[in-house]
Amino acid sequence: MAEGTVGLRERKKAMTRLALEDAALELFTRKGFDHTTVDEIAEACDVSRRTFFRYFASKEEIFSGDAEVHDTEMFELIAARPADEPALASLRATLIALAADLESDRSRMVAKVRIINDTPSLRSTGLEHEQRTIDLVVEALARRSAVPVGDEDRFRLRLVTQAAIGALRAAIDRWAANGAEQDLGDVAVEALDALAAGFGRTPEPAPAPAPEPA
Repeated sequence: MAEGTVGLRERKKAMTRLALEDAALELFTRKGFDHTTVDEIAEACDVSRRTFFRYFASKEEIFSGDAEVHDTEMFELIAARPADEPALASLRATLIALAADLESDRSRMVAKVRIINDTPSLRSTGLEHEQRTIDLVVEALARRSAVPVGDEDRFRLRLVTQAAIGALRAAIDRWAANGAEQDLGDVAVEALDALAAGFGRTPEPAPAPAPEPA
């Protein structure tokens, strides 16, 4: 088969996948994730239900399909950082690079974040995936050590990893809620720098209410 024919076929497949994703996101935004069926998504693209399942195993995969790709990118970025670099510095550089990648398709990313935040089942699935990612990142950071990593050091790695990934998630939520007016990378830098600085000073406690007159 000619190389040009193979290339054309792959481009058509990619276009069909994106069309299905766009149709799904439009329907999810308008009707809600739980009230949208696979049949409705397929019909919006004038394809069969069977065609939908060639590209996505379920509606949920529209949101999780790229997760493994982003995880792999994260692990490769961590592995490329200097072995003696503090964990938080490695995570900061890695997550800022990942944020820039996530922003490459801004409108779809914003739509996905908003739909996930409005759908309890998708939020739950996302948190489960996040915990698995944290486990793997902690292991990747621990493997950089030239000496065995004890329980206390592993706990510290988990603490900083959970905090850094939580900071990125907060940055993404803020970015999407504000209509992606800023670059996601800039919002991520702000969040991760606030984390590194310990969020500055602790807010002053609210003053006690004045006693009522006797």
